[in-house]
Amino acid sequence: MASKILELAREGDLVIYKKYGMSRDEFLRDHAEPGIPVVIGDATAGWPARQTFTADYFRQRFGDRPLKVGERAFTMRECLDLLEHSSPEAPGPYPCNFMLQEFFPELVGDVEPRYSLALPDRIASPLLPKRLLGGASTLEVFFGGPGGQFPYLHFDYMGLHAFINQLVGEKEFTAIPPDQTDWVYPDPEKSGSR
Repeated sequence: MASKILELAREGDLVIYKKYGMSRDEFLRDHAEPGIPVVIGDATAGWPARQTFTADYFRQRFGDRPLKVGERAFTMRECLDLLEHSSPEAPGPYPCNFMLQEFFPELVGDVEPRYSLALPDRIASPLLPKRLLGGASTLEVFFGGPGGQFPYLHFDYMGLHAFINQLVGEKEFTAIPPDQTDWVYPDPEKSGSR
């Protein structure tokens, strides 16, 4: 079966597509191997999280759960309230990403089945020393608001591919062409260390 393809954006020679029904061969050939991003429209169609993961759901179910963002302690309710009133001039706490298995283990089943193109999962490999991962997790849940942004342009440690599923709201990404990654580092404190 051929994949359904929609063009989302074009910048010079780079085109970002949204695809449905993509085969593993097509994904590897057209995206993973050349390092070209793609929006996969049907990656998580079967996830219960697509219907349940909202701010109100987390506020009602986990509102009193203690969280730490940076050096500051919050309850989930306090954090979500700040994010809902966030603005570019007064951003809420960021980054608010939590390892699902650690902070919300009861929700792991809501983000299954794992998307087949994201497997095998290199992070879960027993051959990869955990000390090399810099805190990377297989499943993370992210909460953000207007004005929140990662503090520096980067690529993920060890060149790991990221599969990001946007359930609520909007998120802006900056895609760097593969031939420019020598100018981007996983951490500005470790520039040049690839």
